[in-house]
Amino acid sequence: MPSQLVVAASVANYKGYTAMDIGGTYRSRDSRWLVNAAASVTPHGNTGVRGQVGYEF
Repeated sequence: MPSQLVVAASVANYKGYTAMDIGGTYRSRDSRWLVNAAASVTPHGNTGVRGQVGYEF
């Protein structure tokens, strides 16, 4: 199976605060490894990032 890449974008609101997010997930050719990352920003310039790596047994 070829490797796979998924890209996603979203908008969220919590207690009147809004943020925009973009992220991506990559799955390895053998479908065992996942790498995921995302970044978010608010209209006020506050930013956040996250990342994770996973292995499927």
